Amino acid sequence: MHYFVRIGGMITGVVAGSGLLAFALTWTMAHYGITSSISGVSVFVGLLVAGLVGAALAKDSWFYV
Repeated sequence: MHYFVRIGGMITGVVAGSGLLAFALTWTMAHYGITSSISGVSVFVGLLVAGLVGAALAKDSWFYV
């Protein structure tokens, strides 16, 4: 159960961090007018996938900490 809580917390952190970073990047791009075809959803999905892949690659460290 301890590992499920730890893994769930890390995945929640990845999702929350991706959302905040996507919001900041989208706001900055909109502020400077460089949102040609990039939406906040695409930025969020890209960051989420990258974060989850990184979390999956580092999953061994979850079990040994």
